[in-house]
Amino acid sequence: MYGRAFLDCGVAVFDDLRRGVQQIEFLSDPTAGEVRIAGSEQMMAGFIPAIIDRVARRSPRMVFHTVQGDGQTLRAALREREVDLIVSGSLQSSVEEALLSEALFDEELYVVFGLQNRWARHRKIKLSELLDEPWILPPPHTVVWQLIAASFHSGGLTLPKSSVVSSSVPLRNLLLATGRYISVLPRSMLHFGADQLPVKILPVKLPGICWPVEITT
Repeated sequence: MYGRAFLDCGVAVFDDLRRGVQQIEFLSDPTAGEVRIAGSEQMMAGFIPAIIDRVARRSPRMVFHTVQGDGQTLRAALREREVDLIVSGSLQSSVEEALLSEALFDEELYVVFGLQNRWARHRKIKLSELLDEPWILPPPHTVVWQLIAASFHSGGLTLPKSSVVSSSVPLRNLLLATGRYISVLPRSMLHFGADQLPVKILPVKLPGICWPVEITT
């Protein structure tokens, strides 16, 4: 146990040395360097690529490393100094003295369906009309699922029965493209990845959803 305690100190020492070398390299060439970004799948599908592209245009010699995972995995990577920062929805259970979180923006969720969906031809749609349609929803009791459920309940509606239960962004997008399914996507993904998403936003807003997106270091 003494050796393990000493090794834990060594991790921080060598990490500080590595950061010192990186700082010197940055001073010699501010357009170069490396950054290790961790994020949720939703952020990797819209917001983070947009930021990487913007920074890379200004500093073309920058190298970006990304790690994707759930909140627990990302926090572990940050504590072990395997990544420099996390961009994700609020990690509500991650109150730790060693971690510092700063709010970036408030995320909103929108009901969407594929362009080939039969509802895409309707100009006026009520959310209550879609309850019997096949829905793709996140796993129960996740943060996003809880937000969606609370939103439906606040509007006096029961949560639709899921035809597909998944947190996978690629799976959800491919199924939406078939025109059969309805789902919920975050505003940042729709804004930054609009060209790659063959979906239409339902002209009704889910009430009461405000999920802060944070950067954690």
